[in-house]
Amino acid sequence: MNYSFCNLCFNLSDIDIIQSEKYNEFRQKIKGSQLTIETKYASQFNILEQSMVYQSLHGILVALENTIERRFYRDYYTGDILACLEDDGSKKVLSILKESKLTELEFLNCLAFEKTMYENNRFILHSSFIETKYGAILFTAPSGTGKSTQAELWRTYRNVDVINGDRSGLWKEGNQWMAGGVPWCGTSGIMKNKTLPLKAIVILEQALENCIQEINYGAKVGRILEQLTVNPWNSEMLVAAKMFSMYLAKEVPIIKLLCRPDLGAVETLEKELERYGYGE
Repeated sequence: MNYSFCNLCFNLSDIDIIQSEKYNEFRQKIKGSQLTIETKYASQFNILEQSMVYQSLHGILVALENTIERRFYRDYYTGDILACLEDDGSKKVLSILKESKLTELEFLNCLAFEKTMYENNRFILHSSFIETKYGAILFTAPSGTGKSTQAELWRTYRNVDVINGDRSGLWKEGNQWMAGGVPWCGTSGIMKNKTLPLKAIVILEQALENCIQEINYGAKVGRILEQLTVNPWNSEMLVAAKMFSMYLAKEVPIIKLLCRPDLGAVETLEKELERYGYGE
């Protein structure tokens, strides 16, 4: 089994999961960087409580023993451990409980792709991703601010393609920053496997009137950093995410848009993009 996105190809052992058609375009093999994650079945899992360093609200437990990281994935409803991803720095092995049959989303969540992407100089940004005549434009903000709403406004009034309603992969190829579709999309239901040159990141904030607000470099870095997917127990990843945000904020237009959910927001952003020379 193979998954490919953001110019990375993940090679996995064949394992029985409940596949979904919405992941078909991610389930492929490309010529990009080849990364291997071994998958197998296990009869049970043992957790050493003293090695636990993190527990998420979504049932992920993380244990560190010397240089080995183990992530245990619990069933949200029963609390039973369904899988364990072991990473010793040179090899990743996912063990799945024999009696369980994971959905494809559960399986993807167990693979900790965000860490493998970080190890390959990529990060996932919480954002809505649209393909415009300018290139990739990403709307980023905390949940509930209106990222999907602004993406939908552009689809309605400018006939753009929405690549992902909630997540985007980011990386740099040579001198060009890139944005790529990923197989997670929150509740938006929109995810396409497409890679485009990144032209701008738009920080959204709801307001009574549509306008562009000046934002300094430090604020740009902070707003990008807080929307990157990181592992809070991994200090090296946190440092890398900050450096990534700093370079990104220097090299890609970061625009703060105060907006309403209307056509005026589209027109206001268009004028700002044209100021950067992104006209037809």
